[in-house]
Amino acid sequence: VPYEENLDKVISIMMKIADSLQEDTIFKSKILGSMDTPGIDSIKDYGITIRSRIKTKPGVQSDIQKEYYKRLLQHFKRARIKLASSQKEIHIFSK
Repeated sequence: VPYEENLDKVISIMMKIADSLQEDTIFKSKILGSMDTPGIDSIKDYGITIRSRIKTKPGVQSDIQKEYYKRLLQHFKRARIKLASSQKEIHIFSK
């Protein structure tokens, strides 16, 4: 996420989504526990990476990940939280 985003708000949304997956009848039997508390993984020139982990049964990780990301993007859009993007400036000089 960009530096200007409220990290507490972002983490709160991430936790709510993980909780909602655990309560979902389709996914709850595939999840082995609560999401590990997310935290800052890295700080780059374009934003902050927040890492989280949900333990799942073998072979269903991608199903859980896809649904988590889908819900995350929906919640971010509603909360007007932007995703970080890398930008590069190119300067062209002529003689």
